[in-house]
Order: sequence, then C-alpha cells, then structure tokens
Amino acid sequence: METAVANIGKSHMGFRFRNDLVGVIREEARKENRSLNNFVENLLINYFAIENKVPNATTIAAMEEAKSGNLETLDMDFKEWAASL
Repeated sequence: METAVANIGKSHMGFRFRNDLVGVIREEARKENRSLNNFVENLLINYFAIENKVPNATTIAAMEEAKSGNLETLDMDFKEWAASL
C-alpha cells in the first residue's frame, strides 16, 4: 500500500554540522540500524509531524470518546495481576 508521502520526490541537500554532533547522530543511527540520512530524515519528519497531521478514523473515534467522558474504567489490582504472571 503506497502512501502520499511515498510519492514525494527527494532533493539532494548539503549541510554543515559540528563533527561532535555528527558523531552522536551517527551512533544513534547505528543503534537503530539506520543510515545517517534515514535517521536525520525521520527526526525531521517527526519534529514537524509531517506524516501525522491528520488523525485516522480510529484516532478520531478515540478522541471523541475521551471528550464525551464515557470511558470504561478498569478496577484492577496490580499485585494480583503481577502474581498471575
């Protein structure tokens, strides 16, 4: 399934960053098994919420339910639950 974002072209850009910053970013990208480019692109997408501007139908329904105040409450004993594990 393709998304609208997948159809957006990409541009080549050049930036200058401090060497110590690049080292930190590279290490974080490595921890997530991502390329440096992919890691930075995802940071920017998340920062600007590019892909998450419009909530989907499930999220809208949950937001409406929360606003209505008709939420189910759970009476749960944490110790009993933990003991059942």
